[in-house]
Amino acid sequence: MFLLFIAVAGDPISLAVVLRFKRRHKLDTLNVLLNEVQRSDSYSIITIISIIKDIATTAAILIGIYFGHKGLKRYLLDDIVKEKISDLHRTNKQVAIVTKEVISEINSIEDLNRPLKNDDIKLLKKHTQKLFNISNGASKEVATFCFILNETIKDIKVSVKTKTYSEVRSAQDIYSLVYQTCIKINQFSSNIIDLPKRIKLEPYNEINKSVRKYIENEGIIKLKGVQFGISLNPKSSLSLLFSSIINRTTTGYIYKKRFFQLLGGNSPIIYELYINNIYFPVILKTNIDKPFMGRSPLHLVKFDMKQSIIPDDKKFTIEFFYSNINPTIKFMTALKLDDFIEQYHDAFLQDIVHLKKDSVKLNRLADETIKITCDKDIAEEFFKKVEKKFVKRIETIKKNS
Repeated sequence: MFLLFIAVAGDPISLAVVLRFKRRHKLDTLNVLLNEVQRSDSYSIITIISIIKDIATTAAILIGIYFGHKGLKRYLLDDIVKEKISDLHRTNKQVAIVTKEVISEINSIEDLNRPLKNDDIKLLKKHTQKLFNISNGASKEVATFCFILNETIKDIKVSVKTKTYSEVRSAQDIYSLVYQTCIKINQFSSNIIDLPKRIKLEPYNEINKSVRKYIENEGIIKLKGVQFGISLNPKSSLSLLFSSIINRTTTGYIYKKRFFQLLGGNSPIIYELYINNIYFPVILKTNIDKPFMGRSPLHLVKFDMKQSIIPDDKKFTIEFFYSNINPTIKFMTALKLDDFIEQYHDAFLQDIVHLKKDSVKLNRLADETIKITCDKDIAEEFFKKVEKKFVKRIETIKKNS
């Protein structure tokens, strides 16, 4: 305004110059503002692009960390499994060497058709204990058979004697059992290759679900698809296989009794009955509860087919051996054989045992065991009578295993 006042007061030409100057000044100011706006837009775009790059970089880092962690975890898991399987195969080779030595030594013994001696037990125990010690980390089959063989022959006595029964045990039985089991262990250790189809981690917890939520979760993880260590499942194929080895190699009942004590059940004999198309109660229980002893269960531990010594007669009988497999509670000395059939029922099929006293013979043995002898025809008829129920019970066992 000051410039305009001077120009008007002085010269009209000056006024024109001043007006032109002002217009140019306004245009320059507009250009500056426009340039500033353009520069501001450019800066905003650059800023947005920069932010996007930062986000993308951060996301890439996070994704990399996530998958990198999973990759590292997988790498470590695979490495652990490879190492364990490698150790497993090395251990199997060591077991195979020892079993060959045991087999060779037993083969060199000339006379086994004799009573068992304490020296025999010490010798075989030394071998089975060595097998058990070196089998730590072997395949499940090898480790299991080494363990159950060692436990089955442990503390076997050369003879037993009671007021009504005496028994001198055979050297042939125990040597044959160790020999045949070592052959099977050698086959396992030489031929089995553990290559899991799929390796997966899963939570490990044996606590019942109903109380698991109330206790602290320790976060224990186990490998799924890879099996190590021993298996003492009485319903497994390994248990049935070892049971069949005892059947083939021994005549005494003590080895099956010891084996079933170790398993805590006699499931293998269920399938042995089924294969032979015969039946006698798998588990017998009293009808009355006894303090601290429950219903005093007796487990069928062995059965033997016998033929009469008269050639023309060809009469077949079967001996069924029932034993108390509880390692701590003893009750057989108080058992009255005269009342046995009336007092006990079939706890496996939940049925009454329909046997006539004059059709069976009962004998008291040592080691908390009794023997029931009957004609083969009776056991076969018994099987026909309960076959459907028996098969359903077997199917139930499989579903629950």
